[in-house]
Amino acid sequence: MFCILIMKIIHAERVFKQERFIMRYRIVKQIIETGSFTKAAETLNMTQSAVSHAINSFEKELGFSIFHRLKAGVQLTQEGELLKGLIETMVITEDRLYNEVHAINAVEAGTLRVGSFATASSRILPQIMKIYDERYPNITVELIDSDYEIIKEKLEDGSIDIAVLEEKYIEKDYYKLPYLYDELMVVAPNTPLFQSKEKIEIGQIPDFPFIMPDNDQDTFLKQLLKNYNVAPNIKYRFQLLSTVFAMIEVGLGITMVSETALKTYKFDVIMIPIEPKLYRNVSLVALKSQLNSPVVKAFFSIAKSLKAKG
Repeated sequence: MFCILIMKIIHAERVFKQERFIMRYRIVKQIIETGSFTKAAETLNMTQSAVSHAINSFEKELGFSIFHRLKAGVQLTQEGELLKGLIETMVITEDRLYNEVHAINAVEAGTLRVGSFATASSRILPQIMKIYDERYPNITVELIDSDYEIIKEKLEDGSIDIAVLEEKYIEKDYYKLPYLYDELMVVAPNTPLFQSKEKIEIGQIPDFPFIMPDNDQDTFLKQLLKNYNVAPNIKYRFQLLSTVFAMIEVGLGITMVSETALKTYKFDVIMIPIEPKLYRNVSLVALKSQLNSPVVKAFFSIAKSLKAKG
């Protein structure tokens, strides 16, 4: 009887240690993503002192530091860089295991990771996420904003479950739900010069100062214009579309964006069709092996329903 009790205590200690280490991995991962102990604590609903204590204890047990504490934030040490990939894999693996266990038990809980680019994050995902959160409040959704290449890489290595991608980045063996087919337009100052134009030929783009959105639109527009052997006269670069439109409003140049991109902004600018007509084709994508995941199925079910409603 005494031996059985000892074995139970040892087992409980092992479970406790495993859970403690997994929590530490989550804290490390969050600090890496946010670059700050304070922001990581806020995201994890912990106090900063609890986060600091967990990292200090972890580093003490490891025998080396994994973070440099700097005035501007934190930075991984050389040893921390070596552990980064393993720690991220541990967290992702635990979340996947958690999802599968709860799927087997028909419990609507788990984690869904979605990779997207900035424009899609603000225009495509909010409606889907609102309904998703209402139906599945116990599912945690992590949104990763990045460029197309990194999103595709994360999808293929399993770091994310669903990706929002342009057509050219989608492989034949992906499952895809075409979601946005948006015409590209020239956005120009509301002046007599542009008011009189019914369309702008693609070859005329270099005739005007061009303001390049320095975000996901940058890669897309560069490739598109390159396909037509057009080199825009880039005078300015701004990351935020609101800044781009504000600069156009005062007459500093033109840009090209998808037609619906301007609808969420109120600027005194005009949109002019491009000849030939150009489109941005965006899909929601997943690896076919992920389609059995309940959290992924639920996401696509909502997206299909919204798309059908228009």
